[in-house]
Amino acid sequence: MERFRNLFDNLAQCVDTRFPEISEPWQLLVDSIYEDSVTSLAHGTKILILFQVEVVYVGAINTAHIEISKMALDHGKAVLCEKPLGLNLGQSKEIIHRAQEMQLFLMEGMWSRCNPVHRKLAEEIQAGTIGEVMHSYGSFGVPISNPGSRVREKELGGSAVLDIGIYLIQALLLCMGDEKPTAIVATGHKNDQNVDEVIACNLQFKNGRSATLDMNSTLQLPNEFYVAGTKGIMKLSSPFWCSNQMEGPNGVYEVPKIPGDYVFNNSGFLVYEADEVRRCLRQATLVSGQKESPLVPHSLSLLMADIMEEIRNQIGAETYY
Repeated sequence: MERFRNLFDNLAQCVDTRFPEISEPWQLLVDSIYEDSVTSLAHGTKILILFQVEVVYVGAINTAHIEISKMALDHGKAVLCEKPLGLNLGQSKEIIHRAQEMQLFLMEGMWSRCNPVHRKLAEEIQAGTIGEVMHSYGSFGVPISNPGSRVREKELGGSAVLDIGIYLIQALLLCMGDEKPTAIVATGHKNDQNVDEVIACNLQFKNGRSATLDMNSTLQLPNEFYVAGTKGIMKLSSPFWCSNQMEGPNGVYEVPKIPGDYVFNNSGFLVYEADEVRRCLRQATLVSGQKESPLVPHSLSLLMADIMEEIRNQIGAETYY
């Protein structure tokens, strides 16, 4: 719900974005966001039948992503679904197939890919600034797996890989051209519910390229991301998944933070994700068939789901279905 509020607050900064004004169900939804209640779920179907609603943002707990996304698609709405899209590869395939079959827009909420710093990193790699990419290393560790936390609860879809590791995986794939690894070796620690909390992962790619990722939901890590090439190194500063700064051979690239009182780090950058959805929906009215974002395509969502499933299977983590 906190992330929902941050995205909602930033939608107003997008060009040509409007909100229904006189609908009672819509007002109930808005009120519920700011009252930290679950009223929005009770009025979900009422919201979905409103013709004014063009796109639905699914920001519920992991276990509810698929069902709410299905409901929105079944009502003819475009969907921006928070990561992870599904709890496993099968669920991700199911919802993507549903959207494609209904010819509706669907995008996983991987906001990092819409961040100007991450897009600049991709540009620099493509331009050969650091030569051929050979290795990437990153860490994501925050102490969020505490007693009572959703992240440690199997029945609530808790998982260090699904909740924070996915950010490392997307950053790695960005550096490797969204190529599937040839080998994955993962070790880790699980809690008493067999939910993954600590993961060390090595990945191999074609032509001798490699990566090392550290994921930890029990303690703080540096939370930086490095990519090394034959001509140099680039670094995404902490917090790498929503960084406003990148260091490389050409110096420091920095974008201003968006002012505001946010719940999470640099949550103002959610505006770039929202604006990408808006751009895709407007473009779809001109170019028939554009039902996914080129920044977060369905193929990326499926590849991330595949990698996460392999990592979790190797350490014996269990998922609630």
